Amino acid sequence: MLVPSRYNVSLDHGCGGTAVFNTYTCALVVLSRDQWQRYLAAGTITSLPDATHDNAIATLAERGFLVPAALDELARMNRALERGRHDSRGFRATVSLTMRCNLRCPYCYEGSGRAASAGTPEMTVGTANAILRFLAGKAAGKQYLNISWLGGEPLLATALLDRSAEVLQPALRQKGIAYSASLITNGMLLKETVFPKLSTWGITEIQVSVDVPQTYRYNRAGKPTRDRVLDNLSALTRQPQQVSVNLRINICHDDDCDFDALCAGLIERQLDKRLAGIYLAAINWDFARCGQCLPQNGNDTTSQAAQLACHRYKMRAVELGLPVSLLPSARLGCCVANAVDGVVIGHDGTLYKCLNDVGHADRGFGSVHRADDIRWENLQPWLDYSWTSRSECRECELFPLCAGDCPHKSLFGRTLTGCAEQPGCRQLRRRHLENLIYQTLALHPLESNLPTA
Repeated sequence: MLVPSRYNVSLDHGCGGTAVFNTYTCALVVLSRDQWQRYLAAGTITSLPDATHDNAIATLAERGFLVPAALDELARMNRALERGRHDSRGFRATVSLTMRCNLRCPYCYEGSGRAASAGTPEMTVGTANAILRFLAGKAAGKQYLNISWLGGEPLLATALLDRSAEVLQPALRQKGIAYSASLITNGMLLKETVFPKLSTWGITEIQVSVDVPQTYRYNRAGKPTRDRVLDNLSALTRQPQQVSVNLRINICHDDDCDFDALCAGLIERQLDKRLAGIYLAAINWDFARCGQCLPQNGNDTTSQAAQLACHRYKMRAVELGLPVSLLPSARLGCCVANAVDGVVIGHDGTLYKCLNDVGHADRGFGSVHRADDIRWENLQPWLDYSWTSRSECRECELFPLCAGDCPHKSLFGRTLTGCAEQPGCRQLRRRHLENLIYQTLALHPLESNLPTA
């Protein structure tokens, strides 16, 4: 027997039609009202023999809108997350090369005093060598090692990247262990002299950030940086080597003129055709650091205005042909924070589970200098973390999109980030998703197109 998925989100789509989005498969379909009533209304049961003779039923089942009645969809979701947690094929590391930066973005950890509290901002030679030994040890017996290099501004401190190319990568190749790396940078130092080094460093993916309004990303002399960054990206994307370049646009608050100017700058440099993707993120002023986490719901007016602007700008970007995805993806994987074979390493060699903790030594669970000395009280909560611990998340049809929200926020609340549980989370996220569905259908109209029996 087949029944409607618990993760279907249905909404009216004019002229008697119904749009349905499944938050697990992220498939979108438009049905006539009669079709929706026949196949997907609450309590509908479809027999399997019907599925073999009705192409519409087969299509809905293939896209996840209909599921076997015996399937526990929440358990399936949890199994996917647990597979990510215990995936032992490789080892993933996020390494902060330095706490120094050539910018002073007001929402960044540096402005909060965390850089100062972390001691000297530079990585010592001894720490660099200890990190390489630690990573080589963790990669032993694995299929691959994946590293995300960041900072501060990582291109201010490339000695470890050079040393990795000289020592770590050859050792891994000799043992048949694949190596891949990404770089998160503000783009100011992505000059042509750096381009040849990217392949040497094993970097295949780069994320660069810009801000709207651009006044939030001035350099330390108070000068704008956006044009220089876009020029650097233009030069980089014309290079023959295969480096995937993604752009993250931080929406600090609404500024239509500035966003339009940014889009014009991207199109003028043909970056709309050369970038692998563009991601818009509304800055939450209490929780802005982690690039892997979903934008938060922010309960202050600045964050709410930024989020509303972000929704509007996504639509504008898609209309202009920029590589922006309107509809979200399901979070079926596991971030480094909850992965058994994953770690975040501070520039001083402190081991953490989450990027948000870097600079807070009391949140570290160990050190590359003393790899066997584990502070289990800081490590175990991450390994024991349950994505389904909250009843409101277990019952929510949007759960596959957020997996219960950021684990750091769930574990620590206001302790470090200033975040607290957001009342009305489901309502806010549901409204956001419905807006994205309507926007998608406005740009790409779909008629009811299920195959007939």
